[in-house]
Amino acid sequence: MTKTGEAAQPPMEMDVDSLLETIKLRQREITVGAIAIIAIAAGAYLWRESVIKKDERAERALNTASSSYFSGNKALAQSDLEKLVDRYSGTTAGVQGAMMLSQILFENGKWEDGIKRLEAVKGPSAGRFGASIEGLIAGGYADEKKYDEAAKHYQAGAEKAEFSADKDLYRAEAARVLSLAGKKEDARRIWAELASRVDSPAIGEAKIRLGELEAASPAKP
Repeated sequence: MTKTGEAAQPPMEMDVDSLLETIKLRQREITVGAIAIIAIAAGAYLWRESVIKKDERAERALNTASSSYFSGNKALAQSDLEKLVDRYSGTTAGVQGAMMLSQILFENGKWEDGIKRLEAVKGPSAGRFGASIEGLIAGGYADEKKYDEAAKHYQAGAEKAEFSADKDLYRAEAARVLSLAGKKEDARRIWAELASRVDSPAIGEAKIRLGELEAASPAKP
């Protein structure tokens, strides 16, 4: 019923064809979107499967190389480890393989080659082995009597170590090589810090080293 004085308005006509076309268009968009999601999910699944299989192969290769190493066949172990490291870079087993390979190279006096292998696996892929890798690099430099470099990497190991006890042990190593480098004052500062903490596993040695440094210092006038 219309108000007096107002012209009657004709009922709105629905454009059925336009509505159907819109629905069809939306259906196509939804279908395309669903296909894209399925494709992404399938790709992610295949990628995860590929990563898992790669990790499994790397683990088997590491076990084979380890068996050769601990049975005394270090030449075969080195050959297997080189293949493992090159083929399965980025895997946990690949990182462990590089660490074992570097030890073999160090045993053969090839410190530079061993350090290069370790430097190559530093970074995100190192994961929980980051501190250990820095410690091995430091050991290689110490064997070469490059004590400044060794100290730098021991301190890097301390920064990457997860637990405070491990951090202190790496700092103690740094202090030792700093003393060998003739940097007694730098070593003294580290030992003093370690000696000040009752919970440090290096507190006993720290106090001894501080006493030795004090005794070796020239008497003050």
